[in-house]
Amino acid sequence: MTCGVQRDKRDLVRLARVKDAEGVVRLVVDEAARAGGRGAYLCAEQACWSEAVEGPAVARALRGPLTADEREALRAFAADRYTEGQAA
Repeated sequence: MTCGVQRDKRDLVRLARVKDAEGVVRLVVDEAARAGGRGAYLCAEQACWSEAVEGPAVARALRGPLTADEREALRAFAADRYTEGQAA
C-alpha cells in the first residue's frame, strides 16, 4: 500500500507473482488473497494504484521490476474498478 494508511487486511487488494501451469511467472490481482507467491497490498483508491504503477514500491515488495505490460494491466484494472478519490 503506497499511501501508508493502516487498514485491515481484508480492506486491501493483493497483487501476487505466481507461476502458471507452464511455469511462467506472472502478476495477478489476487482479490481473494489466496494465491501463493510473493505479494503486495494496495488500498482500494485510484490515487494509490496510480502511484503504485509509476513508483518503485510495488516492484520492491514483489522483489522484481514490473514490466510495461504489467504496469498497463494494473492501470486498466484500476481505471475499470476505481474512480478518482473514491474507494471501492
